[in-house]
Amino acid sequence: WSADGRLAWMSYRNNNGDIYVWDGEDVVNISQYYGDDSHPRWSADGRLSWESIRVDQLEIMVWDGEQIINVSKNSSWDSFHLWGPDGRLAWLSDRDGHLTAYVWDGETITRVSQGDSDVMNLAWSPDGRLSWQANDSGNIDLYIWDGEQVSKLAENPAGDFGPAWSADGRLAWIVETGADRDWELYVRDGDSVSNISGSPGSDRDHVWSP
Repeated sequence: WSADGRLAWMSYRNNNGDIYVWDGEDVVNISQYYGDDSHPRWSADGRLSWESIRVDQLEIMVWDGEQIINVSKNSSWDSFHLWGPDGRLAWLSDRDGHLTAYVWDGETITRVSQGDSDVMNLAWSPDGRLSWQANDSGNIDLYIWDGEQVSKLAENPAGDFGPAWSADGRLAWIVETGADRDWELYVRDGDSVSNISGSPGSDRDHVWSP
């Protein structure tokens, strides 16, 4: 759903995947492309992004209500796109030989992850910071980009996975604490980090309420 109540989805009704939008009355084919278009995502200001397979590559497209823009514009695979609260668009691209994080501000594309390993699980904070996980130092750690610099949030030598931001700016993730796959759920509230699950079992699939 968009913020103003429109519904977007992907349909194979024309033998290939297209992006459709329903405004409460009419259904319109937005993408109208012979390749497969999928994974629509609304921005807070009503723009719609999706992934489009074009000439054996995966591109990120954005529709602003009138025209469609190819944002990624690269002969690689660009996917896992995610809108930030301020209208910036993040995604992962393999153009550097591994999955790296890129951000588009409406005009300029910036590579924000700088390591040599695959980036996964992008997550925007309410104040516009971008987080992800990557194995750049021998184990999987969390990284946070504040718009200028990247800092590492390393709380456990075994591995930190799945960053998720709450509406009030807290960060939750899961930590692998031992060889028996004992996953614990951690929350960072400002500078304080707490293990909130404290269980010998596996705790995961965390999700914040609005």
